[in-house]
Amino acid sequence: MAAAIAFNQGLIRCGFNQDTATAIIGQGFDSLAIVAAADDKDIDGMIKNVRDMRREMGAAAPGNVSFIFFAIKKFKVMQFWAKELVRCNRPLNIGLYMEPLIGEYLIHYEDNQRREEGETVEPEKPGDLTDLEKWEVWFERLNTSCSNIYGTAKCPINYVYREHEVPDPQDFVGPWDSHDDFLIACTWFNADNKRVYDELKALCLGKSSTPVAWTFIKSFDRQCDGRSALLALKRQCEGTAAKQTRKTAAYAKITTAKYSGQSKHFTLDQYIQIHQSAQNTLADLEEPVAETKKVSDFLAGITDPRLTTTKDLVMGNQEKLENFEACQQYLKPVSFTKANQDILQRNISRTTSNKVRGTKRGGKGGGGGKHLARSYTNEEWQKLRPEQREKIRALCAVQKKQRSDVYNNNCGGGGDLHSNVSSITTCSGSKQQEAGQTPGNNNADPTGDTATQVTNGSRQGGTNGQG
Repeated sequence: MAAAIAFNQGLIRCGFNQDTATAIIGQGFDSLAIVAAADDKDIDGMIKNVRDMRREMGAAAPGNVSFIFFAIKKFKVMQFWAKELVRCNRPLNIGLYMEPLIGEYLIHYEDNQRREEGETVEPEKPGDLTDLEKWEVWFERLNTSCSNIYGTAKCPINYVYREHEVPDPQDFVGPWDSHDDFLIACTWFNADNKRVYDELKALCLGKSSTPVAWTFIKSFDRQCDGRSALLALKRQCEGTAAKQTRKTAAYAKITTAKYSGQSKHFTLDQYIQIHQSAQNTLADLEEPVAETKKVSDFLAGITDPRLTTTKDLVMGNQEKLENFEACQQYLKPVSFTKANQDILQRNISRTTSNKVRGTKRGGKGGGGGKHLARSYTNEEWQKLRPEQREKIRALCAVQKKQRSDVYNNNCGGGGDLHSNVSSITTCSGSKQQEAGQTPGNNNADPTGDTATQVTNGSRQGGTNGQG
């Protein structure tokens, strides 16, 4: 009798009047256990049934029964809360369903509705577990994937393999950062246990002909016990022997890592990552390492002579000596700057060297190369490819034109070759007169015919189309 009265009061707190609460109880919803066993469709069907019955009765229908929208929503929130109590193996006490709990679970209910009605995005899988030595990274990826999969328990399925099997009473009190965190800590794991096993089995078998991880979970295949299987695999990879192996490997990474300078194959960032990764592993294994030890090991592996002074500055700075992050953040920009300075210096040296070599090969024009416009023997000319000969012919033509233009500019000539020759001859005579000489003077050009010199010069270089 007391339970019936308490449930009736719970319906009143949802917003139903007494006549409507009586009609709901008359449809069989008379306890929180019944509500927890139902779903939203059952509640909608119950409301429809009451309305249809009263419509058939017409004016003879007793009482003032009305299903207010927000009262219906709070009733569904009651059902959502009751199901959660069952999944957490908590007692069903309708007396707890009052403000502010109603307002809090109204938010959780709406969040769940949006998640179920939204587009389902399959999280990225961690990949097959083919090497137990890679367990640490693989397990982190698995945990990330499972934390984005909401199962039957309406929370991330990684609650299945939490460390503690039975929730501590304090877990139900909190405080928790989110409702999901509360559910992961307090939900009984039976609901999604098989799903976790199916996910784990697929990742452990993979496509390998020798699935090593499968060996350690095969005994749980009959029961499809995901929790026990994953925890057994975890013990194998994180047990005493495995921990010692991981510790040794982490210390070995720190000892053997060396940085001799920036290169395209190994950078300071990669060197820092090796140290940080090893330190993270030691932290996970609860192996405390002093900050000064981290810094000294880090500096000991740096053999780049450009950073010698920088290392001395770190050793003399107490703040950086006692903080690995501050130390490596200080070294990064210094190393980057020095590496860029070396690159710039090499580029300047290379450019200067190229200019000197170009001048030697090509003279003032800097046009050195092996296809120069020069005299070639018949044997050399026959060895050239057709495209090389064409380039040489073109270059010879350009140089001939340049020589012709020079003659024209100096003597004011123009027109065809005969006019150029005439102009040069006249120009030579004018210059002799300006010097106090006459064209017939004995001190004039010994050949006595400048035109003949130009003509002879023009005949040179015409052999075989060469320059």
